[in-house]
Amino acid sequence: MNEAWIAVHAEHNAARLSVKSVGARRGVGVSQLFFRVEVATRKEIGEGKPLWIGGELGAKNLGPTGSYLGALRTQIQPITLPERGGTKDVEFVTDLSDTQLQVIEDHRTSSVVFDLDFAGHWLIDGSPIPFWSAHIEYEIKQSDWIAILEQTGYRRLLLVELDLPDTQQSGNRALALRYFAEARRHYLEHDWRHTVESLRQALAAIVGKEAEDEYTEEDVRASIRELRRAAGTRNVGYMERYEPVRTALKFLCDLGGHPEAGEASKTDAYAALLMVAGLLHGLPAPSGVA
Repeated sequence: MNEAWIAVHAEHNAARLSVKSVGARRGVGVSQLFFRVEVATRKEIGEGKPLWIGGELGAKNLGPTGSYLGALRTQIQPITLPERGGTKDVEFVTDLSDTQLQVIEDHRTSSVVFDLDFAGHWLIDGSPIPFWSAHIEYEIKQSDWIAILEQTGYRRLLLVELDLPDTQQSGNRALALRYFAEARRHYLEHDWRHTVESLRQALAAIVGKEAEDEYTEEDVRASIRELRRAAGTRNVGYMERYEPVRTALKFLCDLGGHPEAGEASKTDAYAALLMVAGLLHGLPAPSGVA
């Protein structure tokens, strides 16, 4: 249920709480989820009454770690209820660490379901009247949750944060980074094969080739042999050594175009993301591997 009712004495439906939207903002080592909650006065007894309210946020299906995430709080205390039939929007926030976001992602299969439990008290005729457990179950569909993750900067910390490309300097590099961004989004969508397929396209684009220009195991060996011969006559630095790594990674990610040869798992997609992110971060801007 996306709404909950607050009682006053025998008036069980004195006011209604309903979640209208949820968003996120990034902090230092922590993110903040904010829920826009509509407070509506439904019975005369609630008109103009001050309401002190707080709560707890949990999430379903988090495994043995439990469901509790943190306290729900608002800077508006007390909330003065409008006239009967009126509404007021209140923002409730909770802080989530990067570790908590990771736990949610580790257990998420598609959407995310949050539990919001509100409690507090009214002040009526000078006396506090408590209420407990106004419970809301709020589901966020996968596409909306991915947008929230992007607002928090999730994955940019766990992988490698790449600078935005300068398309005037390097069309190949810009295209490769766009494919990498697609791979990252496919990963958040739990689409493991298309994660690897987008990485395959990124690895081809960085040298101006098509993803369909596939490599064989012999191509990988030949790339290393060529570099070894060069190392016998001169110094071979990091920049030149990136190309055999790219060739090997392209050979790995070519499986993304051939699911019949081996279906990508979450572990495969994540490992490939990490390795390709490192390669793209290390490759020089346009004057490097061409």
